[in-house]
Amino acid sequence: MLDNRRENVSGKYPIKIRVTWKRDRKYYATGKELTSDEWERLPKAKASELSAIKKDIQLTFEKVKESVQLLEDGKGFTFDSLNVQLGKGIVNSVNSAFKSKIELLKNEERVGTKMFYECALHSIAEFGGDNISFESITVAWLKRYEKHMVDAGKSYTTIGMYIRGLRTVINDAIKSGLIRSSLYPFGKDKYDIPEGEGRKLALTLKQIKEIISFSDGLEATEHYRDLCFSRICAMESISLIR
Repeated sequence: MLDNRRENVSGKYPIKIRVTWKRDRKYYATGKELTSDEWERLPKAKASELSAIKKDIQLTFEKVKESVQLLEDGKGFTFDSLNVQLGKGIVNSVNSAFKSKIELLKNEERVGTKMFYECALHSIAEFGGDNISFESITVAWLKRYEKHMVDAGKSYTTIGMYIRGLRTVINDAIKSGLIRSSLYPFGKDKYDIPEGEGRKLALTLKQIKEIISFSDGLEATEHYRDLCFSRICAMESISLIR
């Protein structure tokens, strides 16, 4: 489909694959953009440039379709499972699961949220390495990571945000059948994610999330939103390295 909700600076719109399941819709990017006129001409296009774009779109469509059919024939379809299938690469560690989610957010053009998960991955990998197994994420591991962040001068707001990102990745892995639910380290009598402390001068987690996901349809607004968030992440990374 031609996603004509937001026109880019060149007057074109992104082409996306729409998947509908139980009245819920998800959109997967093809990486291609066309004007409304080009989209109308695409089915019968003979010009070399449009024909090449048509072929690439068809290949992306077939990839999504094949993934859906494999899930239907196997353990059953869910969007979480489809996202893993389309996440480029085998998800066999916390790091690869993060990268799979980042790739999905990139395809969905959710730039701000993508950058947040990149920052969270950088921080977690800085502590745990580049090949962290799901089995290693225990209550004790999380407490050591929290102490590591505190010793590095990080606020509990930052710590809580990154661990919530990790929790989401673990939840996705459980929903997709990649790991057993018995490995879940969060909840009652397990690890409690810390909340921010001190005077209420900083933004709340809810407010930060609203800023990251905010869109008024204007490319300039989203550009400066993403630029601001990327600088915050860069400052966090530099501080962690120090």
